[in-house]
Amino acid sequence: MIRLLLCTCLASSAFAHGGTLASEALYYEGGELAAISSNFGLLTRRDDALHWTCFERLSVSPFLALYAEGTWFVSTRQGAFSSPDEGCNWSPIAGLPEAPSSARFYRFDDVLFALAQDFPVPGLLYQRRGDEFQILSAAMPAGRAVDVRRRADGSWLLLVQDGQQEAQVFEAQADAQNWSQLAVLEGLHDPLFLNLNLEPGAIAIAATRGRAGELWSLDSEGALTRRAQLVSPVTDGRSDGDEHWLLTRMGMALKAVGEGPFLATEGPKHCLALNGEQLVACDDLASGYLVLQRVADGWQSAEPFSHIVPSDCSNAPVCAEQWSGIERMIEAVEVVDAGPPKVPVTPSPVPPQGCSCSAVQPDLWLLSLFLLFVVRRKSAC
Repeated sequence: MIRLLLCTCLASSAFAHGGTLASEALYYEGGELAAISSNFGLLTRRDDALHWTCFERLSVSPFLALYAEGTWFVSTRQGAFSSPDEGCNWSPIAGLPEAPSSARFYRFDDVLFALAQDFPVPGLLYQRRGDEFQILSAAMPAGRAVDVRRRADGSWLLLVQDGQQEAQVFEAQADAQNWSQLAVLEGLHDPLFLNLNLEPGAIAIAATRGRAGELWSLDSEGALTRRAQLVSPVTDGRSDGDEHWLLTRMGMALKAVGEGPFLATEGPKHCLALNGEQLVACDDLASGYLVLQRVADGWQSAEPFSHIVPSDCSNAPVCAEQWSGIERMIEAVEVVDAGPPKVPVTPSPVPPQGCSCSAVQPDLWLLSLFLLFVVRRKSAC
């Protein structure tokens, strides 16, 4: 049963990325890639290789991870855990609730924070001091504490979703003791903060309206301005100078220059991050590389999958079986030299209502489904 669950988790996570192995989050320290959270395990840099640790070392449950100061911090359905040895051994995180219903980890100005909640109990903000997390904030407003952001002046912004009600934005001073409502996202759900610099001092918020996505800008006074309506909800966003990049749930990359519209373009699909001043992104096995780096002429591949090796603790039967399958998949991909940068194609306009026209290569199963529909239609006639 455990083996079946592990295979199911690995397969379902991979299919969420188009059926392939993919990076999901990138972590840099001192200008060098230190770790990657992927849909097939944790990858930690050591001795010029990326050491893979399987999910079995922690849990069969999917989890949210953050890597900092040589330690993995993760949130699972079973609780919050940390590992200082590449994910080989896990311990409950000191100071956090034993089994919070949700926990998210953040790094603001090189300080670690955690937003944890045992719903329906209000959420709390924690700060890591020494080897443990300590409560920083007063109890947050009722509802699910979805995301938090620290402003440049040290004050806090909080996104709360209370059931089917509209999402709300709350603010507090640096001590996070008094939360007051700043804005209501009317008709919007599933909000998250994005690392976009759309306007000086403004915070970017992505949310959903029905099945579509919207991008909003929130200024310091709480005024909301809708920046874009999109055909698909946004999963990530980053600014790179005057360029603003968005990734959607449909795996589409969108780019805006300055105050211009967001246009569909060739680019990353899975995540965005910064290595110092350079924009980087997650890649997948289809290219043979784990990372994309933004360069003047497009995107440059980096960190081939062939650099992955199993960690010292991945010899357990289930992990060994997983690695055997992963290794075969990696070996089956023909990896060419990273070569010249991938130059973005001419962007296709995405109208305000979220419709767009672009040339795509239809998947075989979609083509088969269409032919089956045509055959049945003719039979009915």
